[in-house]
Amino acid sequence: MKISKLSEKLPAGFSCCREGSKIVIFKAEWEGELKKVARLHSERLKKEYPGIQYLRGRGRPLLVPFPRSRVVIRHYHHGGLLRGITRDFLGSVSRPLAELGMLEAARRAGVRLPVPLGLILAPAFGGLIKADLLTVFIGDGIDLLTYCKGWRPGSGYKLIQRKFEVAALAAKEIKKMHLAGFYHADLQLKNLLLQNRAGDRKIFVLDFDRAYRAASLTRREITKNLLRFYRSFRKIRMLNPDLRRRDALRFLAEYAPDDKDFRRYVIRSASRRRWKDFLHLKRWEFLSRLGMSVYPSPSE
Repeated sequence: MKISKLSEKLPAGFSCCREGSKIVIFKAEWEGELKKVARLHSERLKKEYPGIQYLRGRGRPLLVPFPRSRVVIRHYHHGGLLRGITRDFLGSVSRPLAELGMLEAARRAGVRLPVPLGLILAPAFGGLIKADLLTVFIGDGIDLLTYCKGWRPGSGYKLIQRKFEVAALAAKEIKKMHLAGFYHADLQLKNLLLQNRAGDRKIFVLDFDRAYRAASLTRREITKNLLRFYRSFRKIRMLNPDLRRRDALRFLAEYAPDDKDFRRYVIRSASRRRWKDFLHLKRWEFLSRLGMSVYPSPSE
């Protein structure tokens, strides 16, 4: 990888340099911290920052307590049937570079998301690479999968109102993302984070891996994205009977309050997919009840 060619592909505000055998892509104010991470092996990193934690998710992302802010380091892995073979080796820098570019572009477009700090690229055999993405950690947050899984109505009307408020916040943030032309490749509950600070609630969108941007998303693209999101809601309804189908309808009403035709189109599309998703959902429910979750708890 030539630094000169790589520099031409970076989002505005990012630079790159070599640090030993690795390449570090960074925002100027974070250059020193990212170079330090690149120099340290994982075990040395733990000794240097004894407060390191593991986060939930594939690859067990690291939460590193830098002096100015806590930072998430997410290692790239492959999914799919061949992930046991391909593991964490990437054929090129295009995937991590694309996500970095999408994150920065979405941030500039006003979408709430983790602030991207850069990438660390490590060469492997045969021209392959390994890559890590670094972002600022969002504190006081809970992903919507965990929120919905644990939600109970209780006896107070305020709890119901809070659920409605969360649905509205999620709908408006997703709508903002779509209006800016971004298609999220994995739009589901676990990739939306609810931050609650002193009663001020905000929704952040996570994981722009394999996302793309168009001048304007088509109705079909938007519907496909929303149906992917709805499928994740149907999964959690299997485990938490206190959630209702009308919660999804309320979300849709908040997403498109003035477009009844679009709401009907999405509902019809969801009805046509109902049986197509049936086996997928039942398999997920069976594995979840066996404790074989794809969302492991953080551990050492």
